[in-house]
Amino acid sequence: MTTINEIVVYTQTNCPGCIAVKANLKRLNIGFTEVRVDLDDEARMFLIQQGHKSVPQVYVGGIHKPVNAKGEFV
Repeated sequence: MTTINEIVVYTQTNCPGCIAVKANLKRLNIGFTEVRVDLDDEARMFLIQQGHKSVPQVYVGGIHKPVNAKGEFV
């Protein structure tokens, strides 16, 4: 169960956008949970079911929050 303020970042290996969003959150001292879709088929299927075709994807309290290629929230 996701808490209201929990941040989940869906990523995969060698993804520049994933690296950027994680770096930005760390720089701001914001905790998050990383879920690697290249290692977690259930997480990958979740993103596909939500209509996502790429990573990173960020969810805050279970709500999708778009990020740009620089890993910044839009």
